[in-house]
Amino acid sequence: MVGWVHHREKVMKILRSLVACVSTIAATCLLATTLQAQTPRDVRIGLGSSSLISSSPTIAKELGLFEKNGINPALTTLESGNLATQALLSKSIDVAIIGPGDLILANGRGQKVVAIANIYEGLGATLVVAKSAAEKSQLTASSPLYDRIKALEGLVIATSTPTSPYTAAFKGYAQAHGINLNFTYMAATAMSSALESGAVQATISSAPFWVQSVLNGSAVVWVSGPKGELPDENTPRSTLMLGMLKDYAEANPEVVRDIRGVFADFGKAIAEQPESVRATVDKLFSTMDDETRDIVYNSETHRWKTKPLTVDDIEHEIVFMKQMGTAIPEVDPSELLFP
Repeated sequence: MVGWVHHREKVMKILRSLVACVSTIAATCLLATTLQAQTPRDVRIGLGSSSLISSSPTIAKELGLFEKNGINPALTTLESGNLATQALLSKSIDVAIIGPGDLILANGRGQKVVAIANIYEGLGATLVVAKSAAEKSQLTASSPLYDRIKALEGLVIATSTPTSPYTAAFKGYAQAHGINLNFTYMAATAMSSALESGAVQATISSAPFWVQSVLNGSAVVWVSGPKGELPDENTPRSTLMLGMLKDYAEANPEVVRDIRGVFADFGKAIAEQPESVRATVDKLFSTMDDETRDIVYNSETHRWKTKPLTVDDIEHEIVFMKQMGTAIPEVDPSELLFP
């Protein structure tokens, strides 16, 4: 009997030791998980330009939305979606702000890039025309769209790149209506001076680049993308989207989730805290005069309230790019969108 009691006490002692050990391991795992959740993940993000419509990540960072979603972003401003795509492919950045053309053409070349979020809905471009050309046409910004686009024949129109959704939108409309437009390509920052010097007679750009020419009286707004003046078939579902290498997205699904959370929160902030968003825009674009900021803010911000991209949206973008005669290799739309 004494031996049995002694054996039982020994067994209980072992069990207590095992319970203590398991508890320690569980506590250690919980602590590690908690620390991991509390430690922001470093993510390198390439912005397509310094325009206001490309600045939503910068504004979101100022509002603390990346921190809220566990992301520590390193933001780098590049000159175009093409350069952002190149930086993404070279793995210099983890996330790139790109256009639908960049996404489609990269995949057509066998480069596995996926869209993870829409950050600017619709067409972000505004076409402005030299005041002298507008007066010669005897048309106004309220004239029928066909007449306004037809009046651009014979003019030199500056746009950013051949694959830009801005170029695709206007070229696609023109080709569908038998109108011949003459494009030249340059950085948006050079367009205003090119217009004022007479080197070009119209420009296609996002805010704030077109605003200066309008405010100084050298140009007038001719067609507004943000106002939805082009038909649906000539309007992308997304001017700007967030792109990732597919293998990076598959290896880091929590980063995809959290970045989507950032921009979902950003859309809510625009709707629920417009004063905070406007104050942040004023701070980030303090070198703009008040009139320019008012024009830009009022024309652009409603397009930041986006919906999640769908396979149907990607299919629309493929048709949108093909309509302007761009040679688009066959791609599977579902493979271009990260679930």
